[in-house]
Amino acid sequence: MSRSGTLSGMAASRSSQLTATGRWIAVVVMILAASPLVAAMMMQPAAEGHGTHRQLGLPACGWQVSMGIPCPTCGMTTSFSHVARGDYLTAAIVQPAGMMLSILVAMTVVASLWAAVTGAPMQRFLAGALRPGIVWFGVGILMLAWVWTLLRAGGLAT
Repeated sequence: MSRSGTLSGMAASRSSQLTATGRWIAVVVMILAASPLVAAMMMQPAAEGHGTHRQLGLPACGWQVSMGIPCPTCGMTTSFSHVARGDYLTAAIVQPAGMMLSILVAMTVVASLWAAVTGAPMQRFLAGALRPGIVWFGVGILMLAWVWTLLRAGGLAT
């Protein structure tokens, strides 16, 4: 490669770096993503596999109170709390989608920190992660996790 080709490649690389504003946005994203993980570390996972959110002063789940069965996100906070303690197996048993989501949130913290420090752009990653097929896959995982939660709670017993 010629010297001019190398220089133009370096210039293109530099132009794709995040601006100072972009780096600050990455810091904000990192803080927002880290917040539920920090909260999860501060809470004790509920032994029942759900209800950990009550430690935040939140009311009982209206869905569960009115319908008598767990909601689709039942056990998410408990699952996050288990992941924050490194207990991935229990987190997956309690709420598989919660375990997966908590790991994605942790990955977002790391990626945002990397972007803030190095200036590496995250647009390609985000564009790939938010494709409709990936989003529908996530919805499918949530629905399967809900079926799992219902089976664990005896909510699908005939």
